[in-house]
Amino acid sequence: MTGSDAELLQRYVSAGAEEAFAELVRRHIDGVYSAAVRRVGGDTHLAEDVVQQVFAALAQNAAALVRHPALSAWLYVSTRNQAVNVVRRERRRKTRELEAMAMRENEPEAEAIDWRRVAPVLDAAIDQLNETDRTAVVLRYIERRSFAEVGATLRVSEDAARMRVDRALERMRLSLQRAGVSSTAAALGLVLTNHAVGAAPVGLAASVTTAALTAPPVAAASGALIGFMSTTKVIAGAVGIAALVAIGTATRQAYVLRQAEHALTAATQDNESLDTRRQLAVRRAVTAEEAITGLDKSIADAQAAKAQQEQRAKLLAAATGRPSAAALSAGQALMDRYPELRQAVIAYARAQVYARFGPYMRNRNLTPEQEELFVNWMVLDSGSVRRLTGPDGEPIMLAVPDWGNREKRREMERTLGQMLGMEAGQELRTFVEQYPARTLASSLAGSLYFTDTPLTAEQSTALVAAVAEASKLNRKTGWNGQYDWAAVLPKAKPVLSESQYAVLTSYQTQQVFEARMMAALRGDGAAAQASTNPNR
Repeated sequence: MTGSDAELLQRYVSAGAEEAFAELVRRHIDGVYSAAVRRVGGDTHLAEDVVQQVFAALAQNAAALVRHPALSAWLYVSTRNQAVNVVRRERRRKTRELEAMAMRENEPEAEAIDWRRVAPVLDAAIDQLNETDRTAVVLRYIERRSFAEVGATLRVSEDAARMRVDRALERMRLSLQRAGVSSTAAALGLVLTNHAVGAAPVGLAASVTTAALTAPPVAAASGALIGFMSTTKVIAGAVGIAALVAIGTATRQAYVLRQAEHALTAATQDNESLDTRRQLAVRRAVTAEEAITGLDKSIADAQAAKAQQEQRAKLLAAATGRPSAAALSAGQALMDRYPELRQAVIAYARAQVYARFGPYMRNRNLTPEQEELFVNWMVLDSGSVRRLTGPDGEPIMLAVPDWGNREKRREMERTLGQMLGMEAGQELRTFVEQYPARTLASSLAGSLYFTDTPLTAEQSTALVAAVAEASKLNRKTGWNGQYDWAAVLPKAKPVLSESQYAVLTSYQTQQVFEARMMAALRGDGAAAQASTNPNR
């Protein structure tokens, strides 16, 4: 299948053409696989996992990559990221396997000894854990769930579940140490895995189920009385029999019943107090976790804002300002490596001079030697620079040779002044100052060329003369490409027809939009608002 990478991606995004995506895979899979093999240390199985993840990411992000200038570069970076994740995950898996193997080899005897000492105090240690840690321990060692399942139940990641269980084991270890049982957290986890849950007696589940399903219903009106009697049944029965045998009177039975009632009331109050404290602790834990989540979000927002500000500064530096020494040095190195690139930059700069000053040179009837000197001086004076971006996002500036050499430029300017004379020099200054006006007239002529009302030569000359004062070039500061439209439009209107004038006003709209974009890049809200003024 033919077509560029962008065209194939567009077919896949717009029409779901699987054959187009298959062609992209065929084109790039060798490079992706080779890079993956290098990055995972030669493990072909891991490399195949990386390749699958890279092209899965390509399919998911296809719409955003349609206009990417180099898909292979994106695939290379994606291969690097996926390989890092796969290697990190594989390293963690091997580490856990080695730790588990070491525990099984080194602690079998200690486990048998510890369980006999741990069993009597284990539940007390679990009771001392907070609600979250207790839940994690029960899920892991009582229900024997994997860390992934524990994380899913607690709504956290697998790694977070693992850390929570490890933290609970460490707290249990400290509780057991205070009870006289010394152990490591790892050994405690191994003991719990092997002994925390034993098999229930055969038939117990069936009998419990049958008893629960066949229990008689309890009337709502007598619920409280039967609840009390079921609670005190054993106590009352045992004490009553002892009283009948020893004393034989009902007085002792009534006394015992009253004592049991008081004990039940006190126990109920203690349970309610314990539930209240537990709920308060849970609320505090939830509040703390919410505070941590909010702090993490604030940090993430701050990092995103910083990254956005840095990106905006890079865009502004690339769009405005004088090229840096590093950027110029990078450009010179690039042109040294590719001499044809330097020739292209010089040819582009000379073409700009001829486009801007061709009329002046023709009017002065310069000799070939004078014309060459004039062009070379203008190339240095105008500072022709092309801005590029390197493969890693670094700026590269392509400038003509000796650009920025003030001494050489002044020497050429003196020679040119002596050669042309004072009158020609004054004409040149006037010609340069009228450059913005000529640029405006040239742009308007190009826009109107294929219309029913093209700009005539007489109109072009009159337009330059009319708006020259309103858009004069400042030789010290240069021209920033902005026109004072409040002064330009009134002078241009008498020279142009109604349709021609409408095209000129569209230039104003475009310039206002560009000014607002530059102000936004600088982060200058006031300037961006001011740039909407059509008179600026």
